[in-house]
Amino acid sequence: MESPKIFLQPFNLSAAEDVLKWAGDDDVTCYLCWDSVKTIEEAIPHGPHPWRRSISLLDDGRSIGCVSIRPDPGDGSCRPTSDTQSPKSFGGGGY
Repeated sequence: MESPKIFLQPFNLSAAEDVLKWAGDDDVTCYLCWDSVKTIEEAIPHGPHPWRRSISLLDDGRSIGCVSIRPDPGDGSCRPTSDTQSPKSFGGGGY
């Protein structure tokens, strides 16, 4: 089985509908510090951010999740922290 070809890209507002698909899934957001979104307007803030990139499909650019890499808020060292979110249809197999 071949895995989908993916790439990272900055979010743009046109991805809000794709974001709603995975950010609106309680199974995806159950371990996050924010609740599932229910509307495209609620999905927009979960897109563009300096530390967040869309995990997108190479063939059509559709956002299937995101990865966030940000400075560790702890002791000021340069260790990054990261997390990913993706829908069930792409989960479990890793990226």
